[in-house]
Amino acid sequence: MQRDAPLRVGESAGRLAIAYIVKAWPRLSETFILNEIVGLERRGVSIRIFSVKDPNPGPIHDGVALVRANVTYLSPRRHWKSALPGNFRSLRRRPGRYLRTLLMALVKVLSHRRRHRGSPALGLRALAALRHFLEAGYLADVLFGQPATHLHAHFASSPALVALLTSRITGVPYTLTAHAKDIYVSHPDDLRAKLREARAVVTCTEYNRQHLLRRYPRECGGKVLRVYHGLDLAPFRCARSHTPEPREAVILSVARLVEKKGLDDLLAAVDILRLRGRRLRLEIIGTGPLREKLKAQATQLGLDDRVRLLGAQPYEAVCLAYRRAAGGGGQRRARRLHPGIRDSRADRMRPERFARGAEPSRHACRRARQDSGKPGAAGAPDRSRPRQARSAFLTGPLFRPIAGAVSSGAGCMTMRIAYVCADPGVPVFGHKGCSVHVQEMLRALQGHGASVDLFAARVDEAPPSGLESLQIHHLTPLGDGDPSSHAAAIAALNDELAALLDRAGPYDLVYERYSLWSLAAMEHAATAGVPGLLEVNAPLIEEQAQYRGLRDAGGADRVAARAFRAASVLLAVSAEVAAWLERRGVVRGRVHVIPNGVDAERFRPDVRPAPDRPEALPWVSSAR
Repeated sequence: MQRDAPLRVGESAGRLAIAYIVKAWPRLSETFILNEIVGLERRGVSIRIFSVKDPNPGPIHDGVALVRANVTYLSPRRHWKSALPGNFRSLRRRPGRYLRTLLMALVKVLSHRRRHRGSPALGLRALAALRHFLEAGYLADVLFGQPATHLHAHFASSPALVALLTSRITGVPYTLTAHAKDIYVSHPDDLRAKLREARAVVTCTEYNRQHLLRRYPRECGGKVLRVYHGLDLAPFRCARSHTPEPREAVILSVARLVEKKGLDDLLAAVDILRLRGRRLRLEIIGTGPLREKLKAQATQLGLDDRVRLLGAQPYEAVCLAYRRAAGGGGQRRARRLHPGIRDSRADRMRPERFARGAEPSRHACRRARQDSGKPGAAGAPDRSRPRQARSAFLTGPLFRPIAGAVSSGAGCMTMRIAYVCADPGVPVFGHKGCSVHVQEMLRALQGHGASVDLFAARVDEAPPSGLESLQIHHLTPLGDGDPSSHAAAIAALNDELAALLDRAGPYDLVYERYSLWSLAAMEHAATAGVPGLLEVNAPLIEEQAQYRGLRDAGGADRVAARAFRAASVLLAVSAEVAAWLERRGVVRGRVHVIPNGVDAERFRPDVRPAPDRPEALPWVSSAR
């Protein structure tokens, strides 16, 4: 190889290979970098990560495990046994380039000393350029053995300087992403050199782009790109709180505890709201030097019982915190701010939409595509199975268009339905009348080609014939309780149900048999934007109070109000039950009277009893 020639790397690999230079890896506050690297690797880009600093102790994102790239830590102070020999090898391979880049670093050191002469903070910071030069020499040596076609630095501070110096030594081009502090706090002379030699400059806001073009027109002309940070919204899907008690609002802040985040102003705002009589609490996720100062401010304002400093949390815990904070009306706010969400859900529920052959839901189509071609796949139901309706509901005007859409004649679509029965008084596979009705509904839904999952508090026995294929999710049974402690049990049950639905989903329809303490299923459907059908068999609150006793009547009222409000459609088994629902404030147009149906094939009036048996008039009922 010719000495001092630019390093020609990555040509033999035949694919894009990028050396990512970051300040620290992994870093809890830089999820956007993690997502970017994972996204590139999924697209077949080869990535190698170079970290200027070692990672800080503390929690890390579970998503880091998805990254396949090798990581090299460049700090010469901590990794001198590798960094110093690497620099000697880089000097030996490209002495001219190496020494010219060293001279550039020395000039930067002298320039820094002149700018900060007399500053008490000068010290070792003046030698930062030399430290980054050693990091660049080490990185260049690694690239010689593990080639890359491109360098990319996140932040226009130290990572960009390492990229610039590495590019000077190796000749490999670089780009950089400039974010915030690195744009506005960096000295203009330092930033100019990094911008000028970069192949392209990416920034995450239009304001930043305009600022760079205005402040550095010669260095940035024609090569500044605005690329917003992408975000997968699925983990942040709002899940309303399942505590039926009237509760305080939650304000969530996720930020480093530093002055520029304005958290002191946030505490002052919370105090104003408290003085106005608002019930709320503030949760702050993050660490930083202002923790004790913010804690003292909260104490001074009398907010100790309303402010929680939760420290650093992994990404998954942050997602859960967002979803928790969005509870208690978050869905209503979403519908008001984004009418398209409301309109899309309403359109999905219109029966005529299915009758005119509308497109299947995105969840159903995706699953059908995944299953197509597999033996016994749900996307290709057995056409020899009879399609006869098994209940009045499935043959009625409300469900018939939906049933037609999910039957075998609808092409690829297989509807996924979550059937929920959280009532511990209903043994799903038992022999009570309610048990038989649940079983018949499950058979009817399956008989129309749907894939049904069962969520139940009580099953008692093994699945009967025809229901063996059900996926069963067991719920913790919950009965009545003392109002002072029962709210926590209600919340736990519904949190459990919501988590199970999240893990097992997505579903195209949620069908629930109304019970006293369950509300998560209907709210899950409302949040996911899919139909939520709530079957109401009796005025349970009054029935429980009269025949069994009901200590937590207030809790039952609140659960019912939220479940009824979240349901897309309420299916009353009689006109009397429908009238009860309307007395409880349910909009008349959302209540449909659908009597309990039976499978007529089980009752054969054409089959006469044996001659030696007396005629009998059967009566099946509980004795009450």
